[in-house]
Amino acid sequence: MSRDLAFYRRQPYQRLWETRQEAGERYFLVRIKELPRVIGDGATRAEAAAHLRGAFDDFVTWRLEDSLDIPEPAGGSFWRSSAWRRRDCVAAAKGRRW
Repeated sequence: MSRDLAFYRRQPYQRLWETRQEAGERYFLVRIKELPRVIGDGATRAEAAAHLRGAFDDFVTWRLEDSLDIPEPAGGSFWRSSAWRRRDCVAAAKGRRW
C-alpha cells in the first residue's frame, strides 16, 4: 500500500477543538494533536474543519515531496475500526479520553 495523501487522510488523527473570542466575535480553532503546526479556523465548525483539511493536505504533500517523515496518529495503530472511531468521537464530544 502506498503512503500517499489519500492514505494519510484515512488515518485516525485526533482533532483538538477550541472556541476563541476576538474583537467580540466568536470563532473556532481546530488542530491535529500529532501535527501541532496544522491548524484550521473559521466562523463555524464546518469552516474550521474545511480549513484544517486544506492545511493537512498542504502539510502532507510538502512532507511527501521532500521525503520527510509524517507522524503517525497518537493511537499508534493505522487500522482502527469504525466502531473505535465512533467511540473516540463521542468521547471527544463529551470532553473525555479513553
